[in-house]
Amino acid sequence: MSRIAEVEIRRARRRFAHRMPRTVWVAIGLTVMGCAAFALDGDLVVSSRVADDGATPGDPALIEVTAQNTGDSRIQWGNGSSSCQLSLVVRVNGEDWRAIDRRGCTLDYAPQALGAGESRTETIPWGGEVLRKGSQGPVMRLEPGVYEVRGAAGDVASSAPVAVRVEAES
Repeated sequence: MSRIAEVEIRRARRRFAHRMPRTVWVAIGLTVMGCAAFALDGDLVVSSRVADDGATPGDPALIEVTAQNTGDSRIQWGNGSSSCQLSLVVRVNGEDWRAIDRRGCTLDYAPQALGAGESRTETIPWGGEVLRKGSQGPVMRLEPGVYEVRGAAGDVASSAPVAVRVEAES
């Protein structure tokens, strides 16, 4: 937690100590820490390039996603796997859906971040499947057609769309 957040919590605790139990102060502290962790002090630019645009589960399209911090400060967009920090978002009937990419990711829990001037590139295989909106499953295979796909760094930044063709399974 930053020094400023610690001072503000102490001031509020002294002022309102008689009104709130200790557990509320712990929750307030965690909320302040959580908000600070995702603050953007720099500029995060995400770009996407399609290496192979025909997508089927057996022969996925390959989409190269690059995130670059063009600012002077570290940017953190989330926490999760250190090997799968970037993802894909697919436009389906005017809505954005999370792409299911079937990558093997490490099971660690690390900050997803870039230092000033750093960049990260991941090649993401996508077979035309998305996570059904509003639920944790099931996975839905999209109908054959052309879809707009964007590379994303969490919910913080995304690329311009690239066209990817979902093909019928043979």
